[in-house]
Amino acid sequence: MYVQRWEVFDRGLSYLDNLYSFLNTQYVKCLRPTEGEMNYGSTLPMIDRHTMEILEVGLWQWKMFLLDLIKKRLCHRLILEVHNDRYGISSQQNYISPCLKSFLRVGELRDVGKFGKEIYLEIFQNQLREHTQNFYKQWATQREETLSCSQYVTEALALRKEERLRAERYYAGSLALVQQLFQDIIVEDRLAFLNQSVSSIVAGEDKAALRNIFELLSPVNLCSELLNAFGQHIKSLVSDAIFALPQDPAQAPIQFVDSLISIRQRFTNFIDEVFGNISAFRLRMDRAISQAITERATTNFRTNSGSTTR
Repeated sequence: MYVQRWEVFDRGLSYLDNLYSFLNTQYVKCLRPTEGEMNYGSTLPMIDRHTMEILEVGLWQWKMFLLDLIKKRLCHRLILEVHNDRYGISSQQNYISPCLKSFLRVGELRDVGKFGKEIYLEIFQNQLREHTQNFYKQWATQREETLSCSQYVTEALALRKEERLRAERYYAGSLALVQQLFQDIIVEDRLAFLNQSVSSIVAGEDKAALRNIFELLSPVNLCSELLNAFGQHIKSLVSDAIFALPQDPAQAPIQFVDSLISIRQRFTNFIDEVFGNISAFRLRMDRAISQAITERATTNFRTNSGSTTR
C-alpha cells in the first residue's frame, strides 16, 4: 500500500515540479540567488534563503506528515519481508526495493546531501543489522551443533551467495553491512570449529572440501591454520619418502631426486586446482620440503657422529 501511494505521489509531484519550473523560468522572477550573488553579493534576505522548489516542498511534506508517523510500522513490515525471504516464505518482497528508494528520494532536499541516507539508516539499516546478527547467530549455532566442518562450510558458502543475491536485489545499499556481519559471525566467530578439522581434511587430500574451506576463509585472510596443516602434510610425505630410500648408495640419490620431483609436481598441480595458484601455498610447500630434508640430514649427521665416537 505504501509503495503504491508513494509511486502516485512521486509521479504527480514530478509533473508539478516540471510545470512550476517552466513557469518560474518563463514568467516569474527567480527568487533564488545566482551563483555570482552568492559569491559576491550582500547577505541574502531570509525569505530568499528559505525559498523551496515545489519538489522540495512535496518531499518535505511526505516525510513530515506521513513517513515520520508510520516509520515504525514501515520498518517492522520491511524487516518482516526480509525475514520471510530468508526462510523461503513468498510474500511482498518486491516492495522492499521501491520502498527503500523512496527514503533516499525523500532525502533529496536542498542543502542536505546526506539526509536521504540518514532516513534509510534510521528506518531500515539499523534494524536490518540487528535482525541479520540474530539470524546469523542462530544459523551458525544450529549448524555447528549438527554438521561436520565440511558440511558447515558447504552450507555457509551457499548462505553467503543467497545473502549477496538478496541484498543486491532488495537493499543494495546495505550489501557491505551484510557481508561484514557474515564474515564476523559465520566465519570468524566459528574459526576454532572450522580449524579443528583442517588437518584431517588436508591429510585426506579432499580437494572439494579444501577448496570450499579456502573459499570461505580467504576473503578475510584466515588461512593460517590451513597453510600450516598443508605444510605439515607435505613435510610428512617428504620425510616418509626419505625414510623409504634404499640403503644402496648407488640407487638412493636417484630415488631421492625422483621422489622429491614427484611430490613437488603433484602438489604444485594440487595448489593450482584447489587454492587458485596462491603463492603463499607454493612458498609453504617449498619450505616444508626444505625442512624435511634439513631435519633428515641433521638426524643422519648425529647418527654418524655417534657411531664414529663409539
